[in-house]
Amino acid sequence: MRHLLQLLKKNNGKNATIDDVIHGIDTGNIDSECLQCVQRLNRTLNIHFEKRPEDRIKLETYNIENLENINLVELFFIKLLQMPNYNFKLKCYQYRDELQSQLNLLSQSIDSLIQGIDLILNHEYLPGVFQLLCFLYNIVSNKCVPALDLLSLVDALNSPTNQII
Repeated sequence: MRHLLQLLKKNNGKNATIDDVIHGIDTGNIDSECLQCVQRLNRTLNIHFEKRPEDRIKLETYNIENLENINLVELFFIKLLQMPNYNFKLKCYQYRDELQSQLNLLSQSIDSLIQGIDLILNHEYLPGVFQLLCFLYNIVSNKCVPALDLLSLVDALNSPTNQII
């Protein structure tokens, strides 16, 4: 909890409070480092609730006006649990933070695929090899297909035949 408040203080340049953290979660104005810290706290809380479900009810129904004898961590969890859809929000923020890296990976994969297709199409011998494989497939299977997709080609090459050509 202290680590989370220190992160907020570093980012905001002021003394951060529990309300700043809760407001950041509620509005989505929370950076990824703080989000990871909140998610670790939330996982700890959920593990505790699995062992003692009555504590969840106690915290969710706690009277927020009566906060005199509550420590900082309990106060955070009380306010977090009383926030509507807090688990859903935390998950959405996690996806938001992971989105750019996943898009970059997808873009690299698409570029590699396009480069591979270009290499195959522009290769001197591969189109002829594929035509020969299609011809052999037609002979073995007694079919007359004009072309094979790559998966059909792999399946055809892996299938046992009883005929000897």
